[in-house]
Amino acid sequence: MKIERFEDIKAWQLARELTRKVYGVTKKAELVNTYPIRRFACLFLFIVTACTSGGDGTFHEGMFGVWETQEPRYENCYMEIQKERIIFYNSEHGIDLYHISGIEPIPKGNRTLYHIRYKDNAGLEYLLSLFFMHTAKGDFIQFQNQMEFQWSKREDIPE
Repeated sequence: MKIERFEDIKAWQLARELTRKVYGVTKKAELVNTYPIRRFACLFLFIVTACTSGGDGTFHEGMFGVWETQEPRYENCYMEIQKERIIFYNSEHGIDLYHISGIEPIPKGNRTLYHIRYKDNAGLEYLLSLFFMHTAKGDFIQFQNQMEFQWSKREDIPE
């Protein structure tokens, strides 16, 4: 299933339906003070959406940021993942910016493989397949075709 908008996420749809029902009940019951109940429904919607991030065709929030590796052949190379873009930095070739056109998460045991489809300005589509790991030691990325090393998140943004 291809997710292009957050409204496509099943958890979002269910939370919206629940919110509508809560609003309907509070309106029919003519409760004196419905504001706290409606606030609860909105909060519930937010929590459900945040907790499902990464599971229904979206990025895990931890994936956003600039990534680097200690692998010598990728010295001075960085990758940045944003909600709608993926950017590759290379000291020799400069910056390549692409628009993310789709994300497909595929459960693989206790982790998830992400197929990230992205397009260049000419409309050519590319595929990047990676595992994202959120651990107590930090967040890591491993490309499916390069499992022998990993990428870690940078705290500073490369110049």
